[in-house]
Amino acid sequence: MVMEKKRLMMQLVLEHFHE
Repeated sequence: MVMEKKRLMMQLVLEHFHE
């Protein structure tokens, strides 16, 4: 479950960086 949360955070960060 921890890995899934980290993956979600990474996607959020990636999307934020995509701006």
